[in-house]
Amino acid sequence: MIITKKFSLDITDSTNLYAKRRINSGESLPFYVTAKTQTNGRGRLSSSFYSPKDTGLYLSVAIPYSEDFNIVSLTTKSAVAVTKILEKHTEKQIGIKWVNDIFIDSRKVCGILAEAVNSVETGKIIAVVVGIGINLTTTDFPAEIKSSAGSLGTDIPKEILADEIVTQIFKLISDNNSNYIDYYKSHSAVLGKKIYYFENEVKHEATAIDIDLNGGLVINENGTVKTLSTGEITVRIK
Repeated sequence: MIITKKFSLDITDSTNLYAKRRINSGESLPFYVTAKTQTNGRGRLSSSFYSPKDTGLYLSVAIPYSEDFNIVSLTTKSAVAVTKILEKHTEKQIGIKWVNDIFIDSRKVCGILAEAVNSVETGKIIAVVVGIGINLTTTDFPAEIKSSAGSLGTDIPKEILADEIVTQIFKLISDNNSNYIDYYKSHSAVLGKKIYYFENEVKHEATAIDIDLNGGLVINENGTVKTLSTGEITVRIK
């Protein structure tokens, strides 16, 4: 699948929201959106993504929905795509924190948010939008994230970076094998570590032991092995 359409914006509330509006207005798929800044950048569980002008890549990829799609798997593939491309442009060690965060030097430099888009007419899922925010040269982080956020430290040309990431995402989508899971595991920041996870606002303690073929996090919690999917679950390294 080849992307032929892209929308380059100076400013928008959120590239994900903009992509959703284009889809609901009848825009053909696939396409992707970039913006120089976002006024309402979004992350998982209603969190925000700080998006100052010109210091980051703010990208959303609109993908036609398939019955074969699994949101966790798509998020996992997107994390692999981003990591592969960032490794191409930097010598820094990159880690993936399940399920959607990219870390360098123990600081979050990228967040990924995959969202289903439902038809306003039928209510059925018609597309998935993958939002990717990367801090390239951002330094003036707000106080609430200053201790945990970081930047790549390299101002890679954003158009080139976006094109390469989108191409890599579609390459992984079209590849039916699960080799990307091995890559994901090799870059995991949580495997083998004690973690906390929160489900329905209840805190649990476990050990992360594996990533399954769909991108789910396999854990050992008090001797019981189970797999976490996304939804209302957040993970913190102990």
